[in-house]
Amino acid sequence: GWRVAPASAEELGSFCHLRVAKERTARRTSQWDHASGRFVQGRVAQMHPTRRVPSSVLRARRADRVARRA
Repeated sequence: GWRVAPASAEELGSFCHLRVAKERTARRTSQWDHASGRFVQGRVAQMHPTRRVPSSVLRARRADRVARRA
């Protein structure tokens, strides 16, 4: 088998923690999916038309992000 570059114990620990957390959230999602999926979809459908952000605001936000990156 191929060997991964030796990682520090810290990295390994965080990686394992990440995987456990991901699995836990996935399990929780599958439990909630059937109960709340339809409800959430309805909420999003209701919210969407009113959440139209003016293009000027979007442009300002984008410019701000670019300025911060520079």
